[in-house]
Amino acid sequence: MLNSAVLVVAVLLFLVTLPGTIELVLISLGGLMRPRRSHEASASPVSCRIAAIVPVHNEEASLARTVLSLKACEDAVPDRDICVIVSNSTDTSATIARQLGCTVLERNEPERRGKGYGLNYAFRHLAGRGYDAFVIVDADTLVERNFFNSFRAAFSRGADAAQAVVRVSNPDENQRTRLINIAFVAFTYLRPLARSRLGFSAGIFNGFGVSAKTVEDVPYECFSLTEDLEYHLQLVRAGKRVQFLSGCSIYSEMSADGREAAPQRARWEGGRFRLLADKGPNLALEVLRTRDPHRLEALLDLLLLPLAYQTMLLGTLALTGPGVFRIYAVFGLLLIVFHVGQAMYLGGSKAKDVWALVVVPKYIAWKILTLPSIAKASAKNAIWRRTQRGHVQGAK
Repeated sequence: MLNSAVLVVAVLLFLVTLPGTIELVLISLGGLMRPRRSHEASASPVSCRIAAIVPVHNEEASLARTVLSLKACEDAVPDRDICVIVSNSTDTSATIARQLGCTVLERNEPERRGKGYGLNYAFRHLAGRGYDAFVIVDADTLVERNFFNSFRAAFSRGADAAQAVVRVSNPDENQRTRLINIAFVAFTYLRPLARSRLGFSAGIFNGFGVSAKTVEDVPYECFSLTEDLEYHLQLVRAGKRVQFLSGCSIYSEMSADGREAAPQRARWEGGRFRLLADKGPNLALEVLRTRDPHRLEALLDLLLLPLAYQTMLLGTLALTGPGVFRIYAVFGLLLIVFHVGQAMYLGGSKAKDVWALVVVPKYIAWKILTLPSIAKASAKNAIWRRTQRGHVQGAK
């Protein structure tokens, strides 16, 4: 009876982790491929009218830095083309944006909370105003000076959408932020880089852009806690592809305090699990029906667990699983080690970042403690709540 129970648990752990293991194999292979010739830089000015959209909810502490960062770019857009969409705010964000010359849209719909509603409102307002493309940056973000030119070059080549690299602005604050920096290098650099080299869509998060044609074809009607991931799935299903701008970076500050970071982490991961439950079955059926490799890769990416959970489950299988399951688990764990090392190497991590890996067991324990909050955030009736942030650090 005991052996049967062990076998059942081993099969379950295998099935839960297998899609993520396959996705990590693909990412590792993509990371090993020779880079394609980069066309991100353009020697001559590109005619492409862009609007920058900054979604805001009570961001008076960081909004001015973000707007000034956009205005300091090479060939920056005119001030009026920086559109600040202020949703359900009770602070002075709208006043600050107006003082900086931005176009300000205000939305007061308390029953519709979340970034997706604000972006949907902004896209509808800006439609038909002569813009060729839109770029979206959060209000706690600083951008590199080549930000607009990188997106202009991508859209002039006919890109449906594009994504910049997201980097941590304060990686040296403590061991926690160093570890988060490693995770970001893996998630926002290696993964989109590898997916792009393999011919797949890179994915979107903070710092993405879409052409006006793309928004017209695929309206931004995504209102989940992970609206960017939801929209990317819609783009893939519509046959659109997100290009990765590996030479263009934006910077966001990460919390050095686990207690402050927990709500945001719960929202990200709970929202991802909710999206998997809502969209995963239909996407899987579409994969079987169409045999579309792009949909399949998007499904594998959605099924890839956060690495802390993937490591925990594979570790359990390696310790308790019989025979071939144990071999698979050891392979999966070694693959995670390779994935992290590959990300650090390709992403230009410093030697001292390796020492941050010693806190991985503590981080996994923290992730386990956040599971109740993640489960709550994955509920159908979960609502968006603003993450408390510190001050944004300077971009490199």
